[in-house]
Amino acid sequence: MKKAFYILLIVSVFISLYLFLRSTDIHASISLLKQLNGKVVYIIFCTFLAYISGTLGWKYCIDTENRLSLWQLFMYRHIGNTITLFNPTSAIAGEWFNAHRLIREGVTEQAAYQSVLLSRMIMILSQLILFSMVITWFLLSLSDQLSGPIKYILFAGIFTLLVICFLIAYVLLKDKKDQSPVSPKNRWEHIALYIKKMRTSLGEYIHHHPEKVGLAFSFLLSSGFVAPWNFIVSYIF
Repeated sequence: MKKAFYILLIVSVFISLYLFLRSTDIHASISLLKQLNGKVVYIIFCTFLAYISGTLGWKYCIDTENRLSLWQLFMYRHIGNTITLFNPTSAIAGEWFNAHRLIREGVTEQAAYQSVLLSRMIMILSQLILFSMVITWFLLSLSDQLSGPIKYILFAGIFTLLVICFLIAYVLLKDKKDQSPVSPKNRWEHIALYIKKMRTSLGEYIHHHPEKVGLAFSFLLSSGFVAPWNFIVSYIF
């Protein structure tokens, strides 16, 4: 089953990549690169920093004694992100690939899937925080130029983002409750039980390794901060 899924994943990536290249104007892309000149170096450098920060964030989410090199994780994450871009299932396929490669490296299945889920949730949380900061800065710096309804919309947006951040943190940090084991009677109960076990596993890892989770959050936050500089360099400088 896994082999068939792996083959289907590869085929879908190549089909998506072919459709992307077919719809891309190669000559326009080359012309744009020529206009950027030396800025391409800065763009590549910013992208590299974002990927390195993201890889380090993922590294501190992996609960294993195996010594995985940063270069290995960097390559796996880079390939996984490429699969995410050129695949109909988006992040699901990319994260599945990352988890599968960890399992091949000797990481337990639970720790592998836990790492990609935790890193994804921390990434979402860090990006929401960054977005909230941007909206707050925008609201404070341009408050005199904004109409009343726009201000209310921005305030409501900030409040909504903070509530979402709180809910994500609550799910991750909530203490587990001892429950008697229940045998799932159908497929949906089996999925629900697996989700509960994974949430409990995430909570245990966070409580047992708060320093690693803090580092993961810092690096993933840095990754979200560095990535937009590609566009800043391209269109401002």
